[in-house]
Amino acid sequence: MLSFRNGAGHSFRLEVVRYQYPDAEQLALSYLDMNWLLVRIIARDSVGEWSAQDPCMTTRELADLAGWLESLSRGMKQHNHCAFREPCICFALRGMTSADAAVAVQVDYDLRPPWRPRINPRQQAVTLDFRLAREEACVAASSVRGMVARFPERTETWFDTRKG
Repeated sequence: MLSFRNGAGHSFRLEVVRYQYPDAEQLALSYLDMNWLLVRIIARDSVGEWSAQDPCMTTRELADLAGWLESLSRGMKQHNHCAFREPCICFALRGMTSADAAVAVQVDYDLRPPWRPRINPRQQAVTLDFRLAREEACVAASSVRGMVARFPERTETWFDTRKG
């Protein structure tokens, strides 16, 4: 599970629950559809804690998140953000020093807290800010790599290897 905390008591945890379509082989889904992941978050801001889940990330996007976090752990700025096809979660780099990185986690749409519903299209995402020391970014990247290993990218070949 990916987990961030800050000194203000805010937290963010992300885990993959399962593939959106566990029985993708029987359903004869497209490559993209067979790789959607059902993601659960548990977050806390100054108002309270909430949890939500949504199929908002693909297996490839999960691997991209691991790579983005790995670059932060090395003190490298690969990209300013790690966003996904579904705009429910975005990780943004707000700044970097030689010791740590300031990361904003933005949650929106189906992952918003219930007390902050999206009322209009111009409404901003809910943002949680964290400072990650390089070691914390390394631990986060390793955690995401573990989820990638548990939920690998599926192809027709992947199904063939599972039968043997």
